[in-house]
Amino acid sequence: MRLLLLTRELPPRSGPVATWSFEMARRLARRCDDFAVLGIGAGAPQPEHPAAFETIALRASSPGLAGVAARGLAALSARRFDVVLGADWVSGALGLAWRGRSSVRQVFAAVHDAELDRHALRAARPIGGVYRKSRQLVFGRFDGLLTLSPRSQTLLDDMPGARPLAIGRGCDPDRFRPLPRGALAREHGLLDRRVLASSGPLVPERCIDKVLFAVSALGVRYPDLCYVVAGDGPERHRLELLAERLRIPHKVRFLGAVPDAAWPEVFNLCDVFVHLTSGSARPVDMGGAALIEAQACAKPLVVTAQAAAEEGVDEQMAAIVPEDDSTALAEALSGLLDDPARARRLGEHGRQRVLVGATWDLAAERLLGAITRVARRPRDEHARATEAVRQRPSRAGAALVQR
Repeated sequence: MRLLLLTRELPPRSGPVATWSFEMARRLARRCDDFAVLGIGAGAPQPEHPAAFETIALRASSPGLAGVAARGLAALSARRFDVVLGADWVSGALGLAWRGRSSVRQVFAAVHDAELDRHALRAARPIGGVYRKSRQLVFGRFDGLLTLSPRSQTLLDDMPGARPLAIGRGCDPDRFRPLPRGALAREHGLLDRRVLASSGPLVPERCIDKVLFAVSALGVRYPDLCYVVAGDGPERHRLELLAERLRIPHKVRFLGAVPDAAWPEVFNLCDVFVHLTSGSARPVDMGGAALIEAQACAKPLVVTAQAAAEEGVDEQMAAIVPEDDSTALAEALSGLLDDPARARRLGEHGRQRVLVGATWDLAAERLLGAITRVARRPRDEHARATEAVRQRPSRAGAALVQR
C-alpha cells in the first residue's frame, strides 16, 4: 500500500490530533510500501523524530482549500500514492480533491470525538450551521471514516452517508506505566496523601462538580484526601468558586492545561482516577483518551455507566456508578480507598486491557486492516454499499417516521 497521511498538526503541538498523527505515522511508515506525511498549512510543525518518516511541508501562498489542493497536487506529481488518509476530516477533505485527478483511488479520514462537538455544535450561527452542513456533505464522500471510540462509532452510525470503520484508541504503555510519585507530587504537597484525579475539558458534561461534593462529604473520614483536576475549560472558574463554598480549596488542585510530557506523572499522582459523564443529548469530547492512559498507569477507575459503555470499560476495571447518584459515588470512592487490594486488581486489569487491545501498534494494524478490506472490495459491491449507506436514514429520522 502506498499511503499519504494528511495532517494539520504534528508535535511539538499538543492535542489528540497531533498525538494520533505522529504515533500512526511512526508505525505506518514501517508497514506501507511507500509512506509520507504531508503537513498542511504555513508553518506546519516538524515531528520530534523526522528520521522516522518522510514529511512534506505544504505552505500555500494562496488562501483557501482550492489553492492548497492545487499546490499539493503539484507537489505530489512525482509520487504515486493510491490511498490518502486524513488525520481529521478537514484534512481528509483535501484528499477528496485529488481523487480522480491523480493516482489516488481511495480517501479515508480519522474522526475524533472533538470533531463531532466543538466546532459543529457550539459555534454560533452561521459558522456552526456551515460547519455541520459541510461535514455531512463531505462525510458521505469518504471511502471510510476511522472511529477511535465506541462513542464516535455510535454518533457516526446516526449520520446519513457516513461509513464508520472502528479501529479504537491507541496508547504507549511504555510511556504510560505505573511510576512512583515524583516532583509534581512534591510541588503540590501530595506525596503522602490519598489522591483522586480527573482530567479532560472542564465542561458541565464532565461532572467535576459532583466529585467536589463527594470530596467534601468524605473529608471527615479521610482528612488527607485531595482531588487533582487536570485540564482547562469554561467551567474552571465556577468549579474553583464551588470548592471555596464547600470549604475544600485546600483539598483541590486545579492544574490547568498540562504539557504533553507531564501527563504520565499526572496520572501517577492518584490512587483512583474518576471519569464521570452526564447523559446530555449534546455530544462533547469527554476525554476518553485520558481514561485509557490512566488505565495504562494501572489506576483503578470510578466511572458512570454512560462513560463505561462509551469507552468499553467493565466491572473488572472500574467501579461503575449510576449518573446523578452522589451516595453511590461516595461509596464507590470510599470502597476503593479502604480496599487497596481491590483497587490494585482493578488497576492491573485495566493495564492488561491496554496491553492486549489498545496500543498504538494494534491501532495501526486495525487501521491498515480496515483500509485493506475496503480496497479489496469489488468496485460494484463498493458502489452499492456506499449508496446504501448514503440512503440509510439516521436513528433520529427513523424515530420520527415511526411517530
